[in-house]
Amino acid sequence: MPGAFAQNTETKTVLFEYGKYELTETTKQALDKLVRNIDPSILTSIQLVGHTDGDGSYSYNIALSHNRVKAVNKYLVA
Repeated sequence: MPGAFAQNTETKTVLFEYGKYELTETTKQALDKLVRNIDPSILTSIQLVGHTDGDGSYSYNIALSHNRVKAVNKYLVA
């Protein structure tokens, strides 16, 4: 069937300490395990999404979410 493809998705959660974006050793170990289990021959993309709780201002939470995504991205590409 032309144009047909299979999509395989997997979701992993990275937890942060309250109000922080630094990766813990436990989180680094989980990311290391994730990377070891990725088959690069079939990987086409990774989507990183940051979330926070509802505490704090909107701008604070947006910045915290962004910094969390940057921390994970930086670690993955290192």
